[in-house]
Amino acid sequence: MVVAIHDPHGGVMLEVIRELGLEIHVIFNRGAVLALLPGINKVTGVDVAVRRLGMSRHEVVGVGDGENDHSLLEYCECEVAVGNAVDSLKEIAAFVTRGANGTGVSELVDELIENDLHAWKGSWSIILCWWGSARTARSCAFQRMAATCSLPARQGLANRP
Repeated sequence: MVVAIHDPHGGVMLEVIRELGLEIHVIFNRGAVLALLPGINKVTGVDVAVRRLGMSRHEVVGVGDGENDHSLLEYCECEVAVGNAVDSLKEIAAFVTRGANGTGVSELVDELIENDLHAWKGSWSIILCWWGSARTARSCAFQRMAATCSLPARQGLANRP
């Protein structure tokens, strides 16, 4: 990311980008304006990690809350939105957690560990990633699944109707 600015300063950033004639990808995300280098988003980073782990995008659970998470969830085999996610993200998610933010992420992790996302066929070994560090939480002979997430907390997962 080049710059992230919250309202009311987003307009100033857009003006500066225009004045300087910069080739910048601008994304609006929950009251913030993000300026990224062209071709760089969450998927580009996750894809590198997935390939280095010898996995496929079909083995990835993605979780998000904002407009900048659309491409990530579209990339992942299993899409999860936390409870306070924007409506457009909830619409494409296979699951929506009851809890918001980190509490929702914890619900997802608990459900993966305790029930292997029982609503999905198969079982997964999960690689939990917090800010670039990864640790294996559980192994299963059937399939591997990576979960990209942020902050931990606790509760259960609500299957999206």
